[in-house]
Amino acid sequence: MESQVIAFQRFLPGNHVILGAAGVGKTRLLWTLLQDSSFREEKTVDILLTDSKDRFSQGVSPLHVVHVEPYATDLSWITEPSKPGIYFSTCPYTPRNTTFMECLANYVRQAEGAVPYPIRLFVDFSAKHWQDSGFLEQLARLHFISESIQEERSGALSIWSVLSTLTNLPPQAQGMWKDAHFVLLSPVESASLTNLNSLFGHTLAPLTQEALTAGQHMGEFYYLPHAEKQIYKRRF
Repeated sequence: MESQVIAFQRFLPGNHVILGAAGVGKTRLLWTLLQDSSFREEKTVDILLTDSKDRFSQGVSPLHVVHVEPYATDLSWITEPSKPGIYFSTCPYTPRNTTFMECLANYVRQAEGAVPYPIRLFVDFSAKHWQDSGFLEQLARLHFISESIQEERSGALSIWSVLSTLTNLPPQAQGMWKDAHFVLLSPVESASLTNLNSLFGHTLAPLTQEALTAGQHMGEFYYLPHAEKQIYKRRF
């Protein structure tokens, strides 16, 4: 059965991958979502980790964002994230970012998912991070913890990974997203569709045809929920 493209409704609980070529608006999409009342909830801890100041410094948001110092001794924002808000860290040092994810994984695991407020982790890193075994180990651990507590505490922890390509990702990275929902930013590249088909088993024939036409525009995304045949489309 082929997929059908219909109007976007809502994001489902669970982990997500935002996929789009450089310059198509992945950062803008994140800021748009965080300002959307149907997505942004007051009693939520949103943690944004990146290695580039440029990725989020361009975001214009009326929301209060806590810019944390990544090398400060106080890491309570990641070791015990119990105060709702948006926390933003820019750190180019891969081992430090690996430590942040290890701290968060330890916190959620020890709490057995019984965290005071839902936690959403957004990771937007350059290629060198995705080739680092320590980084991938901790991110995979976070995904495992997130999925293991979904039945009893849905939404306690969700991870949103931002990527420009699925090409040349280590198998360890690919394995994290077998149950993830995908957000594909327009214009969708045919290579991305091929990778989704081969790595995750999506049936995307109609989307493939649409992606190769001139009808796509910047500022659109396709939403591919896991284990669903429908594909949703929305402007942002």
